[in-house]
Amino acid sequence: RNIWYFIGVTNRKGNQTWRMDWNTYETEKVSNTYFGVLCVTNDHKWMSGYFASTVARQNLETQEVEIVDEARPEHWKDNPSSQGVGHPLINPEYPELLFFCHEGTTTEIPDRLWLHNFETNDTYNFFVQAESETAQGKTGETSGHEVWSMDGEMMYWVKYTYDTNVGQSGLMRADKYGKTREYINGDFAFWHCYPSSDHNFVAGDTNKGQIALVDTRTKKSYYIAKFNMYSQTHPYQPHPNINYGNTKITWQMVDDVNMLGVGIADISDIVNTEVKGGREEFTEDAEVVSYADTASEVTFGEYANEDAVIVNKKNKLYVDLKDELVEGKDSVTIDITYYDYAKAPITINYSPKPVKSSDLAKFETQKYVIKKTDTKNWKTERITINDINLNNSCSYGTDIVITSQPMSQTVIKDIKIVS
Repeated sequence: RNIWYFIGVTNRKGNQTWRMDWNTYETEKVSNTYFGVLCVTNDHKWMSGYFASTVARQNLETQEVEIVDEARPEHWKDNPSSQGVGHPLINPEYPELLFFCHEGTTTEIPDRLWLHNFETNDTYNFFVQAESETAQGKTGETSGHEVWSMDGEMMYWVKYTYDTNVGQSGLMRADKYGKTREYINGDFAFWHCYPSSDHNFVAGDTNKGQIALVDTRTKKSYYIAKFNMYSQTHPYQPHPNINYGNTKITWQMVDDVNMLGVGIADISDIVNTEVKGGREEFTEDAEVVSYADTASEVTFGEYANEDAVIVNKKNKLYVDLKDELVEGKDSVTIDITYYDYAKAPITINYSPKPVKSSDLAKFETQKYVIKKTDTKNWKTERITINDINLNNSCSYGTDIVITSQPMSQTVIKDIKIVS
């Protein structure tokens, strides 16, 4: 936190990489290698950046440099918008993982996010973007401005807001291998993002000079600041950052005479606000997620002489099946016991396998519909959901989402996994 890495340009001797201790101002040369944009692991043992025409990492103790041989796949040459490899980011806790991106016009780059694993020598598209359904040649998930979390467990990025996008736009994240993905919030046309050290918040900016903070647990957004932007080019892009203690957001901005400086906002009150709700045991086979003052809020109580969960109008029931009961399964059969009143159907939404598919980008559009007949009795419907993604791929990190018509209440008594 108190070490600054920088490139020192020396006369006729090339470029060297140095670091400085902010407390003592002592400097130390750590490498004779020119990496361009630097990224360093938390233990200060590994550094990554550009190297010749590719990306690489260096062991700062041995000075050994390892390059990514397959950083420029052949098919990139066929894309006129391609600008080659960019944005190298070594994982801060897992130095074998090096992220990089396919640079170019983001609406026309279909495979922006990439990951190289030095232990396995695998290089693959970290986030497979869906194709646009409305604009030929445009990606359906225009993405960029990626950043590792401080603990290295997750990658955060922005799915930019475009009319050609498939599914939701906004803040996104995935586990460090890109195996799961989660939409966080799209209340703003986000541009850059940065997560808190505990993953509970993400700061985001827009190209209109806005700063927002999103609670990843409740998906609620907070409007932090609005300011004039002198330019949308570097160094005037805000690039928000959350400090290690998760008490402040800082960003680049100009004052009323366009002097470049740093904006600071104290977010202690938001961060310390008690979060009401969370994951709760519902049945032996399932949990539900319910947060106060959000679309996930539900009521546990009695209905028609039975204990049940009551989903209010316009809200949804986010259900997570017990992992030990569904692990390794491609499909799941469940019994849902519901109260049959009125005739508005109940919809079971879920994300399909595989996780890296364009269908998942549409987000929870695979569905099973329960038709009601207004018998005013408890009924049980047996549902087999084939090809379901059970890696917590729906909102709030759940497996399925139960919805009804916007003005219709839903009451569920039991969810049981059928063996």
